[in-house]
Amino acid sequence: MKGKQKLKTNMLLIALLILSLIFVSVLSFEKVKQDMNGSKAEDIDGSEAELVEEQEPAVSADLITENRPYWYLLIAGKEEQKTLFQYIDNCSASDQEKQSMKQSMADIWSRYPDNITEKDYQALELVDTKVGEYLNDTYGKIYTREK
Repeated sequence: MKGKQKLKTNMLLIALLILSLIFVSVLSFEKVKQDMNGSKAEDIDGSEAELVEEQEPAVSADLITENRPYWYLLIAGKEEQKTLFQYIDNCSASDQEKQSMKQSMADIWSRYPDNITEKDYQALELVDTKVGEYLNDTYGKIYTREK
């Protein structure tokens, strides 16, 4: 009889322990949820810091655009276009070739996204290659063997 009573007591203690763990975790979750809704957080120093909403990425491209080759050239904004033209001006190509690349890019941007042709992709490839070579020559690292 004492064995059965001891078993019942142990089972009751285990059940109370499990219930208290569940109760504590639910209360902790509610506290975290409440803190998130209050837009307050603690800094590393312990002082309160205000949370800010996550902002949309600066460049948003749809999946169709991202699956196109040279999509990063296609979605360039005004500042990026200006920078690309500066890179074209500095790349190793003839003045006529540089002017042709700039005209091609301006034409492509004026028709994007509705009317991009295979010829446009050839122009994009040329611009990408020339600008890539310029950037690599200017900012790339050159590794040499020491003798």
